[in-house]
Amino acid sequence: DMADDGVFIARAFLNKAFIYAAIVGFLGNFILGVSARSVSAFMALNPPRQRVRWAAFWAVNLGLAWQVTVWAAGAQSAWIAPGMLSMALGFFAVVYSLRIFERRAQARFYIPGTYGRYEWFLRASHGWLLVAGAFLFVEGVGHARGDSILPALMASPILHVLALGFVTMIVMGMASRMLPLFEGAQLPNPGFMDVAFAFLNLSVLLRLVFGIARLGMTDIGLAASGIFGLLAVAVFTWPMWKVLRPAARETYRQTVRVLASNQQTIIGKDEIQWSQKSARPRGTQMQLDIKPKSQESDRGDSSSDTGAPRDEDDSQDSRGEEGVPPGQEQP
Repeated sequence: DMADDGVFIARAFLNKAFIYAAIVGFLGNFILGVSARSVSAFMALNPPRQRVRWAAFWAVNLGLAWQVTVWAAGAQSAWIAPGMLSMALGFFAVVYSLRIFERRAQARFYIPGTYGRYEWFLRASHGWLLVAGAFLFVEGVGHARGDSILPALMASPILHVLALGFVTMIVMGMASRMLPLFEGAQLPNPGFMDVAFAFLNLSVLLRLVFGIARLGMTDIGLAASGIFGLLAVAVFTWPMWKVLRPAARETYRQTVRVLASNQQTIIGKDEIQWSQKSARPRGTQMQLDIKPKSQESDRGDSSSDTGAPRDEDDSQDSRGEEGVPPGQEQP
């Protein structure tokens, strides 16, 4: 009703300032901070380039602060150029610092039931971040020249590339990896994640194409983008909801039992012996040598030949812990 009656709420140029502050200032910084610690480890990549990462942090945040200030002050478009260029260079530096498109440093080790294609989401999200940086750079050059290189922008395609292509994409990818890990559950219906990945990329692509180029049927293209984006979120929600159910945890336990019977994984201290390998690369998961108890090496005590019960001192686990009640060990 306020819009229909023409009631003044806020100046229109503040809209972008608020949106960029929320998407890049809050969500973007949070994701970049988490990615700096987790993406390299999950994908078994080489450690991030720390100096480049800090340079990216300052470039993105100083550029954002400049841009938001200029928009809030209602200054001329030429003043926006430095902020856009700084943010664009910061986005490029973020991707370069993470080494996300480089070869992995070592083979990955998955627990049973892990959705292995979460890497699609992580790489695609940073690919869209490069696309957003490229368009921001082009727009910044245009503002510096006093004109717009992309005059046909509609429906804020760059913002949607950031919000859907980068933020939403990486949230889906990290959720598909971390929720089963935290819940001790097996991700059900992994094919739904593949469909969500396709729908979300199609949504971002349609928004970008019909938001920049004058191809005709713009309204239909933008509407299709919204529909595919909504379907992507709906399809993604289904396995995420099911992984939180008790049935997913029970499925994981059954999978572990089956693999343990084939001497491929672990089920508990009474059946296995833990030993940590030395010199594992920084930031990667712990690798474990697992041996069935029946194959443990002879410790030299007489009980191995006679079948007599062992002394109390021989009951400690491979880590040398003493006096820990059974079932309370932390591997």
